[in-house]
Amino acid sequence: MKDIRIEAENFVTRLFEEKIDAKFEFHNIKQVKRKVKSAQKIARSANLSAYQTEILVLACWFHDTGFSETCDKHEIVSARIAREFLSSRKYPEQKIEQIESCIQSTLRGRQPFDDIEKNFHDAGIAYIGSKNYFKRIGALRTELEAQQAKTYTDSDWLTKNIDFIRKHDYLTDHAKNLFNAGRLGNLSRLIEKQNQIEHPEVKLEDLEAEISKKSKKVKTPDRGVETMFRVTSRNHFTLSSIADSKASTLISISALIISIIISVLVRRLSEQPELIIPTVIILITLLGTIIFAVLSTRPKITNLHLTREDVQNRRGNLLFFGNFLGMSVNDYEWGMQELMNDRDYLYNNLIRDIYYLGQVLGKKYRYLSLAYNFFMYGLILSVISYIIAFAL
Repeated sequence: MKDIRIEAENFVTRLFEEKIDAKFEFHNIKQVKRKVKSAQKIARSANLSAYQTEILVLACWFHDTGFSETCDKHEIVSARIAREFLSSRKYPEQKIEQIESCIQSTLRGRQPFDDIEKNFHDAGIAYIGSKNYFKRIGALRTELEAQQAKTYTDSDWLTKNIDFIRKHDYLTDHAKNLFNAGRLGNLSRLIEKQNQIEHPEVKLEDLEAEISKKSKKVKTPDRGVETMFRVTSRNHFTLSSIADSKASTLISISALIISIIISVLVRRLSEQPELIIPTVIILITLLGTIIFAVLSTRPKITNLHLTREDVQNRRGNLLFFGNFLGMSVNDYEWGMQELMNDRDYLYNNLIRDIYYLGQVLGKKYRYLSLAYNFFMYGLILSVISYIIAFAL
């Protein structure tokens, strides 16, 4: 059965493409998808059950669909659209009522009723703590000016957004941990802009460029993290190459000695039967060495066959080919876009990639160590056996 969340995503995407006016530069399908991602992030942080996560995500998909008919109390229309769609899919009535309640909890004068509605509220305002906050409110300004046929001055617009951020705090500890630092940073930048705009000699564009430079400096730790990932991955690959090279050397030497023994020594065993035991020992040693060396280089592919639902729930590792072998190219492209747009998900994949590279590397060196030990101690035993055989 097709996941109801994927059906909802397809339905809402078509609805926005066909019925939402282009003047909605903020309340568009991109913003809906951002809200869904924020909801999924909150759900993972809060360890919500599959039931709660489904209600939360579906409410996020349908919350802005009412804009297809009205801007005034659009939540009422959105709840109706959600009910019509979900009822047509024979979705449980109890869940539909919870989704309707979530959507309508953002009506003026309403307060979130339970934990799901509180998480829904936090997902809806996650953007005020995001790095692209100023781009988003720029789109909102354009949208409001087009709808209301009025123009906001820079000072009025900054004041409006400062008031909004001050009045709208996150309701759950999980959302505060995820977004509150960004929210307070954006509030600080708004206040800084408002203070600077009172001085006519300072242009707002110059101020934004200056703040942009500062924000780049703040991002410096990310470069250190990326360098760490790059250096660690390179070290893993270098060590893996060294292990493969050592295994290849052992295999070549052992195979060469076996061929010499078989072509030269085996024919003389009938004349010198005392050499049989030492010869068998060295052949077993060389064969064991080859087996362990081959095991250290033998590849093992983990096939998880990721789906869109796995990506939405942030499972698996899209950076490892064994995980996406079963995906279609369209699903993989979509998944990589999800990965690139979610820094936490991207870093999580990089961490998993390094972890599993380390696991493979550990296995390689365990088998390689066994091969070297087998080779060394086997040769010692063989030489001692030959010495005893010749002495006797």
